[in-house]
Amino acid sequence: MKSVEEITVAAFDYNVIPDSDLPAAEQLLWYVLRDIYQRFRTGAITKETGEAEKNRAMMMYKSNVAIRESWQRMAKRQGDLFLNIELAVDNYRLNRTLENADKCLEVIYGQTMKKGGD
Repeated sequence: MKSVEEITVAAFDYNVIPDSDLPAAEQLLWYVLRDIYQRFRTGAITKETGEAEKNRAMMMYKSNVAIRESWQRMAKRQGDLFLNIELAVDNYRLNRTLENADKCLEVIYGQTMKKGGD
């Protein structure tokens, strides 16, 4: 993956996207910056307007990356949960005890089961 600086330079130099397999947030940043630089070169916007738009583009990029990372963390938690459920259920299937049944419920609900009489 390319850094923000590499993407910025590539957009400024009007090069092709640095990597064809860049994540969407990085691709969008490149396109937006390329457009800003092109509009500045043609005189369609002032330097101040360009800088303001670039700042907004960077804020949008950071937001997009934060959303992507949030979804990745959530997907990892979900994957871990299902793996742990599968392991607990498999353990119960192989050794059907009340203790293993309790462990299954603990994994599923995230709470320790109360012992009888507590």
